[in-house]
Amino acid sequence: RRQPPSEQALSDLVTFYDITVDVDERLRWLREVMKLAPSTEEYRWLLVRALLEHDDAAEAAKLIDERLQGSGKDVPAVVLLRCEADLRQGKIKEAVERLKSLLAAQGRDEEVDKQVLAFAQEKALDEIVEFILQSRVKREPEKSEVVFELAAYYRSRRKNDEMQKVIDRFIAESPGDAMRQRRLNDVASFLSSGQDLDPAIIVARKAAGSPTAGREEWLRLADLLTEQGETDEAVELLERAWSASATADERIDVDERLLSVLIGEKKKQTDAAAQKKTAEFQLPTIFTGAGFASSDEESKKDKVPEAVAAFARKLVSASGAVGD
Repeated sequence: RRQPPSEQALSDLVTFYDITVDVDERLRWLREVMKLAPSTEEYRWLLVRALLEHDDAAEAAKLIDERLQGSGKDVPAVVLLRCEADLRQGKIKEAVERLKSLLAAQGRDEEVDKQVLAFAQEKALDEIVEFILQSRVKREPEKSEVVFELAAYYRSRRKNDEMQKVIDRFIAESPGDAMRQRRLNDVASFLSSGQDLDPAIIVARKAAGSPTAGREEWLRLADLLTEQGETDEAVELLERAWSASATADERIDVDERLLSVLIGEKKKQTDAAAQKKTAEFQLPTIFTGAGFASSDEESKKDKVPEAVAAFARKLVSASGAVGD
């Protein structure tokens, strides 16, 4: 008499068709081994994953539901698997509700919070991503990392008004002047990192205008103003930062920034002059005699940019006045 295949034999068939990448046959024998050993959880989850990959999400959902209690104590990985079955059936609303229920029951567990956020980001469930980031800010409003994470999310979705509300509240809720100054600096850095120059300059001005402002604030504002093309004010701030520098290295750092600003201004003037010159008709140099009888060395010789020379003359003049 023929004996029915053993559990081991069916399991070996599953393994064989997994190795040979025969999806249909693997799925067939997973169903068979599941019938033979329905209490073996390993087979259940292998079958669930195979069904999801085979676009049989409805059958997978039934198998998952057999292990869900719905009491808020379900294993998060199982709930996420059930949400994936919902999404593969186009049931986005149901998946979102499941995730919210899971977060309501276990969201204070940091690992659960991370798992759900990663899942929501992978599946582009913006409602859940925003919900989690907002919840983190509510739990730890003093933590800059979670505040900027939410602000960055709004920026990536072009919700600039929402982003501004988050950072304005973060500054307004500062527990003291020292913390307010620190938060102003952090916000200015965050905004500038996303090329939000105008709001970054507004915040940097507040930081630089504080009674406790110093070298760090003046340098940050000078850098932003330089990007904006407001070099005159940037130079003034750099001079103040130079005076506030405590070491030679700090002064050299400011010197290099000053030189960069001045040369950059000179380059803009040179580019503008070159554009104007190219727009005008000019005779070939063979007819004008330009460069005739001049040495290559002289033509190649670099001149000190006028902006740098003017700044140097200003410093020399100021030092002479002090000496008198």
